[in-house]
Amino acid sequence: MNGRCPNARQSAFSLVEIVLALGIFAFCIVVIIGLLGTVMNSSKESWMETRAAHIARQITDDLTPDPANTNSTTQATADMGLLMTPSVVQVPLFPANTYTNSAIYSDAGVPVETGATNALFKADIKIFPVTVDTNIGTIPARKLSQLQIDIRPVSQPSASPFRFVSRITPSMAEP
Repeated sequence: MNGRCPNARQSAFSLVEIVLALGIFAFCIVVIIGLLGTVMNSSKESWMETRAAHIARQITDDLTPDPANTNSTTQATADMGLLMTPSVVQVPLFPANTYTNSAIYSDAGVPVETGATNALFKADIKIFPVTVDTNIGTIPARKLSQLQIDIRPVSQPSASPFRFVSRITPSMAEP
């Protein structure tokens, strides 16, 4: 006697079931690997947009005059902001015509020289006077300017920029 009960059923997976399970598993792995590239690109794009927003905020903060220090020659005045580049640039906050400037930033958001090995972003800064607003009407000169910051990767000069727009009003406006 072989020691097996004649009524006992042998239970096991058939070769067809194993091949089918392996095929489903392989298909799932291929789909996951295919999505990995998309997820990585999305993550990089998100990181770049976050860093660009950080740089735009830094530029906006630099351009905001500090009323407590308007008498110091190293600080911004009510009409001039500072653009932190490798050399500090004074920027008119209420220009008569459009004012433009550019600055290069590293991945850490630090201003660097043009052509530096760690240069990652280029910020194009435009400040132009606003004389008419659809909601307000005519605006007196030197009361309102618009700041537009376009940030794009240095390696992709033709890429569509991350654009940040803000309005500037004088902190010490005359009555």
